[in-house]
Amino acid sequence: MKTRLAVTLSLLTALLAACGALLPTATPVPPTPTPTPKELLGQAADATLGASSLVFTLQREGEPVVFDATTGLNFSEASGEYQAPDRVHARIKAQFGGTLLELEMFWLPEGVITSNPLTGSYSRLGASPAFNAAAALGKDGFPGVLKTLDDVTRVGTEKIEDVETDHLRGEMDQSKLVDPTGTLRALMQAPGLYTVDIWMDATTAYIVRLSLTEPGGSKWLMDLSDFNQPVEIKAPEGVSP
Repeated sequence: MKTRLAVTLSLLTALLAACGALLPTATPVPPTPTPTPKELLGQAADATLGASSLVFTLQREGEPVVFDATTGLNFSEASGEYQAPDRVHARIKAQFGGTLLELEMFWLPEGVITSNPLTGSYSRLGASPAFNAAAALGKDGFPGVLKTLDDVTRVGTEKIEDVETDHLRGEMDQSKLVDPTGTLRALMQAPGLYTVDIWMDATTAYIVRLSLTEPGGSKWLMDLSDFNQPVEIKAPEGVSP
């Protein structure tokens, strides 16, 4: 009985081995390579450029920057909405002679509209200001120019307003800035090497924060949020010709 059982087990073992030899061998799948910091930055730039709309805030820290050379207004901060590809509405705070003024601006395909900080009435500007908010958020603005950063490194992961982000850092030489519209130089007026920090959403790749630090230590800080939400930016009613 024992001999018969041993023979049966031997036959089963041989049969299983033969069946295994006939089955196709699974090809090992190579692991997905980890993107380099430069590749992550490219993903962030492309994702942000692909957004149909977003909400932004822009703050100035350090030395003041002249927002309007004609009036001598110094920029303080701004918040607003962007509708791709060429519409922005912003609420701006600016200093004039020690007084804080608030105004609205609209960058539209048909021109720029601003409010009078004293009366609140709207009028069209005869000449566009050096800074174009719509261009700054478009393909020739910050999302596009980020792809030209040098020495990009990954600082680590951080949480920004409850969003898990990858923090990237690079450098940008103001003298080599690719700026076909001139709007980036309106912000990056100081010559020299800028440190650029980018926080990208670890899930969507959208840029949620951007920091530009000048050689002297002053900086611009921009936060982006509410991507692809319904928004319609148009000229306000009652605007003067």
